[in-house]
Amino acid sequence: MGAQDVAAVWEIPLQKPGVPKLAKAADPAKAGSVSWAVAATFMQTKRSADGLRIRPASRSDWPVIWEIFRSVIKKGDTYAFSPELDEESAHQIWFATGAQVFVAEKEGQVAGTFFVKPNQPGLGSHVANAGFMVDPKLHGVGIGRVMGEFALAWAQEQGYRAMQFNFVVSTNTGAVALWKKLGFAIIGTIPRGFRHAHLGYVDVYVMYREL
Repeated sequence: MGAQDVAAVWEIPLQKPGVPKLAKAADPAKAGSVSWAVAATFMQTKRSADGLRIRPASRSDWPVIWEIFRSVIKKGDTYAFSPELDEESAHQIWFATGAQVFVAEKEGQVAGTFFVKPNQPGLGSHVANAGFMVDPKLHGVGIGRVMGEFALAWAQEQGYRAMQFNFVVSTNTGAVALWKKLGFAIIGTIPRGFRHAHLGYVDVYVMYREL
């Protein structure tokens, strides 16, 4: 059963602590099936006026996801995607084959989106990859952290053994600090691997965390 077939959601108060260890799924091949029972032990379901509701994305969410996507990449400071990327290409990237896509709602409005997918096919599929975007108007209120915590818990439940980010721009200090707080380490540096819109060529980090 894919993520978009599931009606269950988490309603989560912001600013929760770090990610606990969850029981691993018996078989990494189960990744892609959505079972919420184990992941729900990570955060108690709770209704909160200032909380987030995380749920699988649906086709009807795309217009809002696209607006967030476009707002993020047009700055040219965090993602390698061209600021001129067209909508169809963006959709193919975010809803790539094998990706489970989620949205985070705040007060009934989509405030952020993220996906979890295998970092590599076949013999590398036990390591997860993920991408995150938050509405720029809502930065600084903990949405990215909650989405990151959820992604880690969900990936571990699915049987992934680790999560790896292949392209974290070094000057994106907020993201680097957040991933370190959530247990990621920098395991490699690509010298001057990103052409920053304002700073020129800057380093890129590969970040990794076991689950």
